[in-house]
Amino acid sequence: MRLSILACSGALLSTLACGGGASSDVAPAITLNYTNPTTANADWQLVKDSTSSTSRLVLDLMAPTAPTVTSGQGITLILTTDTSKATWATFSSGSYVSGLPYATPLLANKASVNGSALRIVVAQNPAGSATYSNAPVLQVALNMASGAAIGSGSLTVASAYHLSRDATSDITSSIDLGTIAVK
Repeated sequence: MRLSILACSGALLSTLACGGGASSDVAPAITLNYTNPTTANADWQLVKDSTSSTSRLVLDLMAPTAPTVTSGQGITLILTTDTSKATWATFSSGSYVSGLPYATPLLANKASVNGSALRIVVAQNPAGSATYSNAPVLQVALNMASGAAIGSGSLTVASAYHLSRDATSDITSSIDLGTIAVK
C-alpha cells in the first residue's frame, strides 16, 4: 500500500516538474481601446479623455482650432456605434452627456439611446454664448459590451449641427473620429 502511494506521488511530481498538469496559456487582457484621429486639429474631433479606463471610454468633442471656433450656443449630434463591441453609458449624473460649457438654465438638454444611436440636443438661451477655449464642447461615454469579441468596432456620426451665435452649421462631415477596438 505504501509503495503504491509513493509511486503515485512520484508520477504526479514528475508530471508537474515537466510542465504538465498546469496550463501556461493565459487569456489575453480584453480592453476597450480608442485611437484618436490622426488629422490636425483643424476640424471638430472626438478624442479620448484621460478619465477613460480599460472597460470605459470617455470621449470629448473638441471644437476646431483653425479656423477657430471659440464659442457657441448649442449642438445636436447623433452618433452610432457597433453594440457588439461597446454600448453608450451614462455619467454619474444619470445623463448620457457631460462636461457642458453652456450657461444654465439650458433651453434643451436631452440625450437618449435608441439601439446603436446616441441622440444629443443641447442649447442655451440665445442671450449668451458658451466659450470653448480648448475644453470639450461635450463628453460621451461608452462601456465595453458584455461578451465583446476581440476586433475593431464602428463609431460614426449620423448627423451633427453646431449652433453659433449667428447661424447653424452642419458639421457632420467635419467631425474627425478615431477608431474603437476590443483588444
